[in-house]
Amino acid sequence: MTRRTLTIFCLVGGVACTPPTSVDSENPNNPTDTEGTEDTSDTDPELQRTASDRLDAGAHHTCAIASDGELACWGWNAQHQSDPPGTLGNVVSVSAGYLQTCAIRADGGLACWGDGSSGQNSVPENLGTVVSVSVGTHHTCTVNAAGEAACWGNNAFGESSVPSRLQHVVSVSAGGQHTCALSSNGDVTCWGGNSDGQSTVPSDLGKVLALSAGDFHTCALTTAANVTCWGNNEHGEQDVPENLTNVVAISAGSYDTCAVDAGGGVTCWGWNTSGEGTVPENLGAMVAVSVGTFHTCASDEAGEVRCWGGNEYGQCDAPGPSR
Repeated sequence: MTRRTLTIFCLVGGVACTPPTSVDSENPNNPTDTEGTEDTSDTDPELQRTASDRLDAGAHHTCAIASDGELACWGWNAQHQSDPPGTLGNVVSVSAGYLQTCAIRADGGLACWGDGSSGQNSVPENLGTVVSVSVGTHHTCTVNAAGEAACWGNNAFGESSVPSRLQHVVSVSAGGQHTCALSSNGDVTCWGGNSDGQSTVPSDLGKVLALSAGDFHTCALTTAANVTCWGNNEHGEQDVPENLTNVVAISAGSYDTCAVDAGGGVTCWGWNTSGEGTVPENLGAMVAVSVGTFHTCASDEAGEVRCWGGNEYGQCDAPGPSR
């Protein structure tokens, strides 16, 4: 297992902060993840949300935002998805997909790079101020400050066809062939590919704080701080452990799912073919987690990134000193 660290930034309400002293609280396989967080403990919810915005494990590459707003990416680079543009400037959020990466600039503008064969890098001119971005396998989705969702790129399964009735969106998660959105009232809407039921939101789901769309499964963090998953379960990726409670962050990857609880503990379930689901014993308390295809990364309250699992492309080799 390779474990390296990268210190990323902490923001509360858009202002630099000192993290709290405690947390009570081609063709390798496809991607991908978008993790979501929300507070159910004494940990500040803005810290939770921002920590996830600033770390993302793609299919076989990883990106994180450093303390000065500079983006660092490492791992698979077949389409230069790990090469942030030199003109990018400071960023506040990043999403790593299969062969592509997108980041939100400090001014709310969006930049995308890497594979654009399906038009997933062709950022629409009328997006507005972007507050959420998620990159799927071959499509990209955003939410602007007005609560409007937009998607572009591949649409073979309808994954880029945002429902016309959708409004008041606060976050979006692009999976392999489907997309899910969370509205301000806690409702979840999914569309696109549904071969394994990944777009069929459970009728008894209840209100949701955060969601994450994997390749062919979807997971949601409910207001009760529990995790519910649906869709493909060939590798146990939706078999949430019965003793998992008080969850504050989730991430659905290609074949695995991970969650962070209020005490900072990380729990993973699913395939674990490359050790991506084997949480290091000395990991410590984390505030965010992100699952790729065969690797997983997490960050602690000080902003240090730890990665484990498959490392054939260096996707676990976070810049910084070994720990």
